[in-house]
Amino acid sequence: MLTPTEYLDALLALPGLGNTRFSRDGRWVAWTWSGAAPVADVYAAPTDGSAASVRLTAGTENTRLVDWTPDSRAVLVRQDHGGDERMRLFRVDLDQPLALTPLTEDRPNYFLRGGALHPNGRWLCYGANVDVASGREIEPTWVYRHDLATGERRVLARPEQACGAAPELSPDGAWILYHRADLHPAGRQVWLVDSEGREDRELLNFGADVKTYGSWLPDGRRVLVQSETKTHTRLGVYDVADGALRWLIDDPARNIEDAYAPENGSGQIVVAEVRAARIAASLLDPSTGAETPFLTVSGNLVPRAPVGGAWI
Repeated sequence: MLTPTEYLDALLALPGLGNTRFSRDGRWVAWTWSGAAPVADVYAAPTDGSAASVRLTAGTENTRLVDWTPDSRAVLVRQDHGGDERMRLFRVDLDQPLALTPLTEDRPNYFLRGGALHPNGRWLCYGANVDVASGREIEPTWVYRHDLATGERRVLARPEQACGAAPELSPDGAWILYHRADLHPAGRQVWLVDSEGREDRELLNFGADVKTYGSWLPDGRRVLVQSETKTHTRLGVYDVADGALRWLIDDPARNIEDAYAPENGSGQIVVAEVRAARIAASLLDPSTGAETPFLTVSGNLVPRAPVGGAWI
């Protein structure tokens, strides 16, 4: 019989799957698989179950999934050295597994946040706490547009204080959502900047010390809003075009853990909340506010994305 310490060590040694992302065309799912090898690596598999998973990376350093390219033909991954968190971004094409194409420099003197390829295939958007003009590491994370053809890195937004959240490129590549903590270290405000860096403005602010987060809906026009109150988290949808904000769930009796819109455009928002120490999920229509409970099970079940009339 295992001792409590041996049992805990065995549990910690179990393989884990995380960073799950679906390609925009819905045909592939990719994830980071840790614990199955000495280091974490990235895998992908067809969502219809027609073939076994494909190992996309195999190295001596932990490699983790960042995002899919807009054309659904490749993934972006990140890798550091010995856990120093000084990330380098790579591209890995589905038809060339294990071949990592570097996109950013090796062993940077800054921390890189996120990473998304623009639909034009040329611009890479990410956050980095560096002033590239001087090469000096700084405290705040600035939003960058990196031209992969010329190497030019243009600063699109300059937050004043450290925040650490990764910027998020809209599906059409026109806008970038990011977060600031300039007003209070406990708060988060949602900001919006265009991909040319001409228009940078505050989008959502419900108080200096209030944490508010935004993420794109697949239409690239609306933003899913999660904002904390003193008693609960409320969910809403903000329309970037007309500035209208509509709260869809604002109930102190509900303990919302997470909410997201599947990458492959289901038209629904997945809401995950804690009930009796378990995760219960529902589907929320962002246009009407209609909510439908998902399948109820004895454990935890969270839908990730719809495929072929069913859900993964």
